[in-house]
Amino acid sequence: MNRLQSQYGKIFSVYMGTDRTVVIADYDLAKEALNKDEFCIRPDIKALNDIRYPDENGQVRGVMFSNGDEWLEVKRFALRHLRDFGFGIGMEALILEEVQRCVKFFKEDVGKEVCLNLKLNIPILNALWHIISGEKLDYNDEHLLDIVHKVDVMMTTIDVSSVINLFPWLKYICPEATGYSKTINAYLGIRKLIEQQYHTHLETFQEGHMRDFMDVYIQEMKSQNQNSKSYLHGQRGLENMNSLLSDLFVAGS
Repeated sequence: MNRLQSQYGKIFSVYMGTDRTVVIADYDLAKEALNKDEFCIRPDIKALNDIRYPDENGQVRGVMFSNGDEWLEVKRFALRHLRDFGFGIGMEALILEEVQRCVKFFKEDVGKEVCLNLKLNIPILNALWHIISGEKLDYNDEHLLDIVHKVDVMMTTIDVSSVINLFPWLKYICPEATGYSKTINAYLGIRKLIEQQYHTHLETFQEGHMRDFMDVYIQEMKSQNQNSKSYLHGQRGLENMNSLLSDLFVAGS
């Protein structure tokens, strides 16, 4: 990139796989560009589009890779209500509680050689799971360890710069070798856990008694029942819920 910048200047384009990519090689220009609404569009993770409920225009659900009015409505709703359950600055008490549990958990391995990779994700994802579902799980709980493992697979196999995202047709030719199959199975596993929580909450839901973020989302879907233009309405609302909560796990870990 430095060599191309010296040859072509502060703004140039290259092909990254099948995508024409514009490179801004200047701090002031990059700062100016990133402060404009026109540059808010999220990258297209082609390898994962199939499982993010793409519509006829190729737009996907959730907050990490959606765009436009849908992204804005889902993001605003999520931020507003996640704060009510301690997400962000208000998470201090919840984090301190997890820290104490984490210290006790680590004491079991004192004097041993330990890989901390997934162990450090356990308290983080447990805190997120509590905000979303109201459940506090034991660190050795198979349910929690399954979530941690699946999120780790999602995080480590496919990203914006991976080969399969640059050449998405590879997922049809060698899904195993590219990590596509592992990522899809992990993503679908997370979605299944979310859907199980959704149906459990639906059975025990009480109007006005909000236990966690899942309850708030269900209440919002019910309130938007007659508003077909809302992205939190009906089937679209369910798709956004699945994608949003999966996004939270990935971003949180």
